[in-house]
Amino acid sequence: MANSTFLSHLAGALYFEDCAQPTRESDDYRVKLICLEDSTRLFSFVKHYPFETMFDLFEAVDARKTDFDYSKFLETNGIGPEPGEEGHLGCSLSHYKLWGQIANREKRWSLVVEDDAFFLPYAGDAISKAIDEAPNDADIIFVNGRTCEKLYSQVRFKDGSLTGIPNRFLFSRSELLQIMDSNYEYLQRSRRSGKPLLYCGTDGYLVSPRGARKLATFASSYGFGTLPVGRGNNVDLILCAITTSIGDHHSKNELVNRAQYKIRSGLIKEDAIISSYVTAYPVVDTLDRAGQRCASEIRRRVNR
Repeated sequence: MANSTFLSHLAGALYFEDCAQPTRESDDYRVKLICLEDSTRLFSFVKHYPFETMFDLFEAVDARKTDFDYSKFLETNGIGPEPGEEGHLGCSLSHYKLWGQIANREKRWSLVVEDDAFFLPYAGDAISKAIDEAPNDADIIFVNGRTCEKLYSQVRFKDGSLTGIPNRFLFSRSELLQIMDSNYEYLQRSRRSGKPLLYCGTDGYLVSPRGARKLATFASSYGFGTLPVGRGNNVDLILCAITTSIGDHHSKNELVNRAQYKIRSGLIKEDAIISSYVTAYPVVDTLDRAGQRCASEIRRRVNR
């Protein structure tokens, strides 16, 4: 279906309505919120936060400050952001720095969310199920709406009913790419370019302790590569690349932005650098996608 943005929300609500256990919290994970020091969203996030156990607040890197010096961050490799793209740099550095903190401190799963995320009513059940069913090799599990919705590109309305609804809870990244490839014309498209939206988004994902160590190692060794951070090179696009393998890219359709360049530059290898999965039902989605016109402040607020 071409407009499947919230079909995954409805499917999740129906699925967890039949669960025997009520929404619950677990000691198996911690919620990590990336948020600017002076964010205007924090109050709203706390007001609607569904769990009794408080989240850990991670102060985002504010690359919009007039005294910000990108050269002090090794991950930039001495390359400044594209003009006007300080927000992308701050967001990308924030995730990189949080990976390092999780790798050093946590011995359990972490749910990383950005300041514009909101939780679905069944979030507690979905998080626990994702962790319970996570394969042994899982480094990251994407649990956000913009990733989950791609599974629903195969859904069709036929003879008064829907077909193609995901038939299990977890899919590998390779399985997701196969579905995207087979239903390419049904993927959501960018309002700006008209091209399919291929990235996964970083507004909500689970990361295992081992996954955090692997991500932190990658961030310290590769950083952002040899390109400036901006719309064409940021944590979203890098994470999409390192969770795929060369074998995922034999299609005529582009499944990762600039995939062939990323294969040549070593971002995409024979085996994926990071092993990843996606849930069929999102734990979080973004306020902007819900029509509230408030993209993450980490990216949006460039100048004071």
